[in-house]
Amino acid sequence: MQRLYQEIANQYHVSADEVETEIVKAIQLGMQQSDPAIQREWRAVSTTQESLSPENVIGYIIAKILLETRADDCTAAQSEPFVFAVTS
Repeated sequence: MQRLYQEIANQYHVSADEVETEIVKAIQLGMQQSDPAIQREWRAVSTTQESLSPENVIGYIIAKILLETRADDCTAAQSEPFVFAVTS
């Protein structure tokens, strides 16, 4: 995770610690939102109302993206005709 923070830090000319601190602040702010849809998303990340680490949240987001990408790939594969080619 530190390598990711450092890459972001380099891009924005700040320290890796600042990147991590800002991510923590964003998570805390997001968890305080009263919108029911937003709260449902946070409950999907964690069933406890404890403070979440950046690693937990980023891991959840990555897993969700991967699952959605796989689902999209499966849907696309089902809609495309299957072509079988024999080469000699």
